[in-house]
Amino acid sequence: MQSMSTWKSGKTVIGNSNTHLCWNDFATQKTQALQKVDVRMTEDKPTAIRSAVSLVKVLWTVSIITVTTALGAYIGWENHELVGALALGFVGLVAGVFLSSPSALLQVFS
Repeated sequence: MQSMSTWKSGKTVIGNSNTHLCWNDFATQKTQALQKVDVRMTEDKPTAIRSAVSLVKVLWTVSIITVTTALGAYIGWENHELVGALALGFVGLVAGVFLSSPSALLQVFS
């Protein structure tokens, strides 16, 4: 049977006579542990070069995926009509995703 009692210091204890969990002490210990292991990642301010690189990456990704999807749909339409256009358009989409990120393509092959 668990009981709850309050000490004179204002700490609330939950448990029976064998085990007591003091919430204030737990919070203090957690705070101290986090202070010891303070590993914050500091982000640098975005610069014009970083913004330009991000813009080029987004444009590259969108253009490659669009071109490969359109190419797949065109080839599918010419050879197999509507079903082929849908199927090869999807294949082009998947190929475009891998071509837009060469590191993902190399990870698949290795």
